[in-house]
Amino acid sequence: MLPTAPDLKYFLMVAETLNIRRAAERLRLAQPSLSMAIKRVEDALGSPLFIRGKSGVRLTRTAQRFVPKARMLLEEWERICTEAAKDEAELRGRYVVGCPSDLALMIIPVFLPKLMHDHSALEIELQYGFSPHICEDVVSCRIDFGIVASPVMHPDLIIRPICHDEIRLWVSANGGHPTQDIKSDQAVLVYNPGIMGLSRPVGPEGPIIFARTVKTANFHVVASLVKSGVGIGLLPGRIAAFYGKSEFRPLATEILHIPHEICLVYRVDMQRSSASRQFAHELEALLFEAMKSRSTP
Repeated sequence: MLPTAPDLKYFLMVAETLNIRRAAERLRLAQPSLSMAIKRVEDALGSPLFIRGKSGVRLTRTAQRFVPKARMLLEEWERICTEAAKDEAELRGRYVVGCPSDLALMIIPVFLPKLMHDHSALEIELQYGFSPHICEDVVSCRIDFGIVASPVMHPDLIIRPICHDEIRLWVSANGGHPTQDIKSDQAVLVYNPGIMGLSRPVGPEGPIIFARTVKTANFHVVASLVKSGVGIGLLPGRIAAFYGKSEFRPLATEILHIPHEICLVYRVDMQRSSASRQFAHELEALLFEAMKSRSTP
């Protein structure tokens, strides 16, 4: 069996003091324990290290040659431990962050430059998809951190709320398009099929019947189509605010409103690493500031 780092330290102390009792006192170690450590080193080398006498011990030729090598081994071990601790404490390496593409366009350019500037050894891979799929990928370890909307509770997930929003029906501020008139038989609904909790909108005279629908997986495309008069769009307030208050007009909340909470999600086991804890803490703070800058109209 190979000697441990403490075994090598104990050997060097005996080699320095040339006295088992004195070495044990300096190490605050029982003499039998020290003798057993020396025996482990001797067994590993296959040769005795000390010649015992009445006044102490003398180094064998093997021990004399081994002393500088033991010091080098300990120095190398300490360097490895220091680098391991540095890797654990510093933000470095590669993290995979998942986010719906529409949300990514709005907030990632706000927070990512500072994160990359502050941590020169950090690498980020961005992946996109619907929020439920991103949460599944976080749980299955394909993604490290997710920035998602209204995640479902899961025992393996830590969910950190970032901001609250609402999805409502919006029309172009210019108005005048029959496709954006809920009373018109030409009304068109433009929406993201990934929205959770979608129900039929109800107007002043009952459920709204849309002549046609347009589906797109990106809220920014929804916003562009609403702006151009294609139809009535289901949009989070912060997406509408991203384009400016003068571009869109919301319909009454009584017609339709869906709670929409943006959260940071990551696996419970991410808490075991100090670097991952630091990354989660910094990412949460930066996301909070980024969403504050994207306030609802």
